[in-house]
Amino acid sequence: MQNYVKQGKEASRYKNIEFRLFAISKFIRDFLMRILIVDDDFTAGKLLTRHLEAVGDCEIVPSGVAAVDLFKRSFCENYPIDLICLDIMMPRMNGHETLQQIRKIENDEQVEFGDGVKVLMVSALSDDDTVLQSFMELCDGYVTKPVDRDGLYEKLQEIELLNDPGEVR
Repeated sequence: MQNYVKQGKEASRYKNIEFRLFAISKFIRDFLMRILIVDDDFTAGKLLTRHLEAVGDCEIVPSGVAAVDLFKRSFCENYPIDLICLDIMMPRMNGHETLQQIRKIENDEQVEFGDGVKVLMVSALSDDDTVLQSFMELCDGYVTKPVDRDGLYEKLQEIELLNDPGEVR
């Protein structure tokens, strides 16, 4: 009998831990931005994560193909991505192609124009043609590498994802 009571307490403890983890997960989903960083350069992705982890839950993927797959899954999981930081120069599927696919998915899912994910192009390219092409493909902002934290926060404020960059430190 004592063995069953002990097992019951252990089971109760695990359920309590599971509930706490669920509550923490729900808090993260409800109050932090979900941020997807797409960059084939791991170091650049980690730097962006360091800049953004104070404002959101960051995930890094190394390719446009992986980003499109994760974006599709976010609709199925009902856990939408709020911000995508998207590199342009990547193998297989570059940032422009990735952005086109993301906007197509939103269109297929009947997301109203302006209500979709905010996409911030993050690239070493700064020529007028590349920047113009990015905005024509409906990116929300453009930042050139190397990215500094204050400039990134100002851009997030411009695209209405951050109220006051001075609040986050």
